[in-house]
Amino acid sequence: MATVVTAGDESSFIPSQHKTATPANYVDLTTLLDLSKVDFPDVYNQLTQPFGDQSLLDFCEYNGSYSPLAANIATWFEEARLHNAPTGTMTSIPAGFEEVTVTTTSTAADLNIRVKDTIHNGEQLMYVTSVAGNNASFTVKPYNPWLSVNSGTITFVITGSDYIEGTDQPAEFIESGLVQRESGTVILKDMYKLNGSQATNRAWIPVPESHPSGGGWVWGLKNEGDQRKRFRNYMIMSAIFGEAVNSSSLISGLSGTEGMVSAIQDRGINSAGAINTEAAMDAVVLALARVRADAEYTVWQSTEHALTLDKMLATVSGQAPNASYGIFENKESIALKLGFASYKRNRFTFHLHGWDLLDDPTLLGAFPEYLKALFIPGGKRMESKSGMLTSAFNIRYKEEAGYSRKLEHWLEGSGAGVKTNGMDYTQYNYRTEFSTQLFGANRFIFVGGE
Repeated sequence: MATVVTAGDESSFIPSQHKTATPANYVDLTTLLDLSKVDFPDVYNQLTQPFGDQSLLDFCEYNGSYSPLAANIATWFEEARLHNAPTGTMTSIPAGFEEVTVTTTSTAADLNIRVKDTIHNGEQLMYVTSVAGNNASFTVKPYNPWLSVNSGTITFVITGSDYIEGTDQPAEFIESGLVQRESGTVILKDMYKLNGSQATNRAWIPVPESHPSGGGWVWGLKNEGDQRKRFRNYMIMSAIFGEAVNSSSLISGLSGTEGMVSAIQDRGINSAGAINTEAAMDAVVLALARVRADAEYTVWQSTEHALTLDKMLATVSGQAPNASYGIFENKESIALKLGFASYKRNRFTFHLHGWDLLDDPTLLGAFPEYLKALFIPGGKRMESKSGMLTSAFNIRYKEEAGYSRKLEHWLEGSGAGVKTNGMDYTQYNYRTEFSTQLFGANRFIFVGGE
């Protein structure tokens, strides 16, 4: 059976055989610069971009998934840890085989210690003889005479249980449960207005006959294209930096949405300062190992942080005989000459990406100490309700019964072929409504300032 290749979507504009401006044959600047769709050497050669492509869409396209949402709140569930490590203090310094009471400093929900459990404090094994009804304390006896005991807060790990022959099953069971998380939706709106006279000042672009439409003409407006790109950038930044509105906030009627950064700062791994030493890099690896993190990560970083990291990797590679040069196949001269595009430490591989958002002085480049880099896991996550695998970073746009608010765009007025009212202008409207989900925020890393 032959392979079927589906052509890309070419329906975003319909060329006209004559230079007649209609909404159907309007094309925004982003499409104009896609050489695979239109032929416009004159326009392209005359357009200078002194600040490069200022779109931020690449971040979400690389890291994010999009899926519909038919509610005002996106809800998902995350597993709790299978085991827990309760903490407590001993009421006295024990001796011999003395039974000792441990006053718990963990919350009752974190305790999960039962009579006849065996627990370890990093020095020796103990046997749980009783547990208070409110879980505020429990008593233990050692299997062997007491060793030295820390007088401060002690961490205990449950290692199992030990029952006398012929005894009954335990009366209690442990239920680790699930953690329910939710994120509200945020609504973004914007518009661009063009008066009737300005609408006649157009740039016409020929579409070759080889195009699936058969060729013709399309038209575009530079400022409207910029406004649309600016709106899309706001969407991306809202998904990254959005926050849920605190219930005591003076902002009423809004819920906000928990963006990527807010979720990581709340329950993820946070690094105060750049990853600029071998010790800092190892601290990251150890933090990831503790949560059984994904094997591959992408690192989205500012140029300043990238230079710092490059210098550190170059130093480590010159000193440590077992250092890995990532994609450079252990060729030291090439790695040091070109810089590092990826590196591997222990079982984790990190792929490095520059992030314009952190360099642009009109965006986060204005606050270089606030955010230096984000470490984003590359694995997929199960969406609890749909059962589908999705990226750890998921944008849920509102959609129901064929109506989607992923990115609405419509025109009104009486100019440029639009006839919805008698006003002498064309208004370009943009609207979106979405919620942001970050599955397993504890696996993401936020690298901030000192």
